[in-house]
Amino acid sequence: MPLAARLNGRTLGSQVMSQYFPRHTKKRERLHRLVENLRRAIAKSAAMDRIVKLAEEVRQAEIRVLRAERACAPRSEQGADARASFDAKISSLEGTSIEQVLERYGVRLEA
Repeated sequence: MPLAARLNGRTLGSQVMSQYFPRHTKKRERLHRLVENLRRAIAKSAAMDRIVKLAEEVRQAEIRVLRAERACAPRSEQGADARASFDAKISSLEGTSIEQVLERYGVRLEA
């Protein structure tokens, strides 16, 4: 019997629990840090290329948060609706331009 199937001398059979529990809050924490960095750069009037880079990182982090939340949706009919909603939000964010991200934070790129 594999070692993973025994616990304290008891046999667990086929109900071996995973040792990994997903914690998608890490992605939210990272998103929060990136948003704060972007706001700080805007407040300090940092170089525009730095602000654009931070805005792109924020957009990507928002997508990662939605994908992590989508992965936690239940595998049922209700979950299917939730996953479809997440898919729509993700595709919307993927189509969002940097200019639109910056406009949410009060910055307009000059052409």
